[in-house]
Amino acid sequence: MATINSLYAPQTATSTGPLAPVDISGFVNDWTLICEAVAVSPGQATVNFEESLDGFESFRTLWCVSWDGPLGPNAGDYSAGAFDPATNRQSLRCYEAIGSGPNSTSYMGCAGGEIRANIVQLSAGTTLTFSAWLEL
Repeated sequence: MATINSLYAPQTATSTGPLAPVDISGFVNDWTLICEAVAVSPGQATVNFEESLDGFESFRTLWCVSWDGPLGPNAGDYSAGAFDPATNRQSLRCYEAIGSGPNSTSYMGCAGGEIRANIVQLSAGTTLTFSAWLEL
């Protein structure tokens, strides 16, 4: 069974900008970064996952995730305890990141490594609710 490490509990965004960084220095070996859009009002939303070793004085984009709304509980059928086809879950495995596998150049597991979600695009009037986590 995978160990799940929450990066961002459901966050609702109505404007662009970075969220608080999360320490990733302790995450080594095989990992999967998962991002799930729970709701997107009509429009487009894009989130970049950025990583840094120096408190975001400098950073690089690890992964970019985009959605076209509408998505969410009112966009499709949903029954409690069942997969909600109106949400959208995307994932990035360590071997898909910059580099590959043990030779990955991601900052996961590096001293001072941090990751943050940065909402870089929201269409006018669009609201995005998403969560993100690491599976190890």
